[in-house]
Amino acid sequence: FQERGPDQWEALGQPTPVGAAPCHILAGRERLFVACWGDGQVVQLDLDTDGGIRGSATADAASDPYAGFDQEPRVSHAHQSIVVSPGVVATTDMGFDLVRFWQTGSRAPRLVQEVTLPRGSGPRHGILHPSGHLYIVAELSCELFVLAPDDTGTWHLVGGTPLGTGTLDGDTAAELARSADATLLYAGVRGSNTIAVMRVTGDGETVSPLALVEAGVDWPRHHLVVGDGLLVAGQRSSDVAVLPFDARGIPGRARTRTEVPSPTCLLRLP
Repeated sequence: FQERGPDQWEALGQPTPVGAAPCHILAGRERLFVACWGDGQVVQLDLDTDGGIRGSATADAASDPYAGFDQEPRVSHAHQSIVVSPGVVATTDMGFDLVRFWQTGSRAPRLVQEVTLPRGSGPRHGILHPSGHLYIVAELSCELFVLAPDDTGTWHLVGGTPLGTGTLDGDTAAELARSADATLLYAGVRGSNTIAVMRVTGDGETVSPLALVEAGVDWPRHHLVVGDGLLVAGQRSSDVAVLPFDARGIPGRARTRTEVPSPTCLLRLP
């Protein structure tokens, strides 16, 4: 879509087929990366100068590193793409417990490495820290993992922690965001409907639970740090709540609330 004016958008070209149930798009000036939850495909879409799609290429499919542990084969579920360095993109695979790293810039992404997380953890979303560490929130195990590159650019799992002792059986983690000063991380937890606040210490390699607070909505699918508060999208309560930060950066009770039909993603526009 192309912006034509305030709140006015116009379709730019025809839709381009990708994989099943695309759930995240990483947008760059020259290409898009589409993560497909339904079949695990990662699709690169090349853009023309106007932003229209001029070609597509599907990346190599993932293989389950834990194949054979389960009676029934697991299904790949790509969930997000994150730029981790110039020309390198990481993708999460929630179904196969993988973080995959791709070299970009050619006609199709080239797989350069995979990092395997604990079986059944379900890596969902990630964020790159200014220290160079990559934090991954695991949807199924409600954990936060820390990845870092060595001197050769090879990524390793270097740490991790549960989101907190207050999470409940059946909870699933969702979005991950960081504070403006990068000393705190905020992870949404659906089920108990909470926000886990994680402290970042040292050189970024150490993360630890700091607080678990009410999300102010039902099913906090996504959230965004804006100014002095956290905007939280309640998928099942059909609203967006603003949680003000206290002096420590911990979100408080909802200050304002806006009705929005089943919000699933908040996007900051330029």
